[in-house]
Amino acid sequence: MADNDEVNPLFRRYRREAVLLHRPWPPHAGPRTHSHLGGLPRLPETHAWPRTSAGTRLHFLAQIDCADIPFKTALPERGVLFFFGRDDTDAWMAASPATDHCRVLYAPDSVALTPPRQPPADLAPLGFARKWLNVHPAWPVVPLRFDSFPGGDALPHPNDRDARGWRGILDRLARGVRGVPEEPEIGPDVREAYDAELYARRAAALVAATGAQPPGTAMTWREAGAAIFHFAASGPQSFPQHWACIHHLARAILDRPLFYSLGEAREGERVAAAEGWLDRSREGPLDRPVAEDDRQALRTWLATLGDKHDLVCRGAAGTIRSWAGDPALAALVPGHVYAACAPFFYGYREAYPQFSQMLGHSPGPHVARPVGDPTICLLNLDTDLALGWYFGEGGQCTFWITPGDLARRDFSRVEGRLDGDGH
Repeated sequence: MADNDEVNPLFRRYRREAVLLHRPWPPHAGPRTHSHLGGLPRLPETHAWPRTSAGTRLHFLAQIDCADIPFKTALPERGVLFFFGRDDTDAWMAASPATDHCRVLYAPDSVALTPPRQPPADLAPLGFARKWLNVHPAWPVVPLRFDSFPGGDALPHPNDRDARGWRGILDRLARGVRGVPEEPEIGPDVREAYDAELYARRAAALVAATGAQPPGTAMTWREAGAAIFHFAASGPQSFPQHWACIHHLARAILDRPLFYSLGEAREGERVAAAEGWLDRSREGPLDRPVAEDDRQALRTWLATLGDKHDLVCRGAAGTIRSWAGDPALAALVPGHVYAACAPFFYGYREAYPQFSQMLGHSPGPHVARPVGDPTICLLNLDTDLALGWYFGEGGQCTFWITPGDLARRDFSRVEGRLDGDGH
């Protein structure tokens, strides 16, 4: 295995500054910005809601107010970028380039007071078990300075010894820093060592940018649900606190009806009960408190199901997700619920850091552009199941733009790609 003296120069050489689109946790705890993932765009009426060449409406993905970025970049210094993509299909994965399945709109004079644009009536439901939604839940983001690093596949080939080559760089560094006249022996283990270190470097960059350490021991959904369910047996701090919790719990059952079943013989009864609770949740605003008799009735019913704790966590997480874009609603979620759900929203999946960014090296797993490619990563969105983001096969959605188009503020030829799961 290669040592740090061989790998560290690569990280120093290829580090690029990027814009981290940081999701504050809890969602109402961060500074106020006009940038967010999901939700509704504050798109001026002068801009039509984008669609494909066949007329299919695109889904809104992100709104970035360039004035929120606290340092100078190649992006505009003012105005708002709106990102759209077709999120009811994986057609992006088959198209190269996928210019027809995405759009980026730039409103130089858009302001925070622009009313949110409601989605078109013909906007298709989202994919991946979200057939009852056609709009992603909103989550505020805070743009931060961030160090990005390329994947090992994007680096020059190890055996390329010219002025740009990876091995040539290491050879020169070794001769200049160590004073070793002969060329060092560098084999294929250098790339392996680089990739092994990559996720740790990205995680460290997240900590440096946000000042927040990742959670210690990650809980399962079931463990988190147990902590929420047993926090109190009754009273306003007892689950469910608001009808939103019941609404999203019932949705979790109805989206995957057999997953929580005790057997198909009771399937109809269980689905009917979930539909009944869902109908009751719609009788008023979802932020209304749950009366004690209703609370105890729901808890008694949950005890008859196969995995009540998993359902409790999904009901709580669904509430957090749906209220994240409204500071007043987000403040209604009890602190112990945020504490239990933190590992799922913090930004790690199976120990790998998850994040969205602009500029820098795209962390896309399968479509790695060489480090010498001048094409700019305008936006990279990572799959995040806690937020309901799911791209391709659990991969990432990336928007690419040429340096010339970005300099001209021409976003009409942006290319979008979906990359499959790289973890």
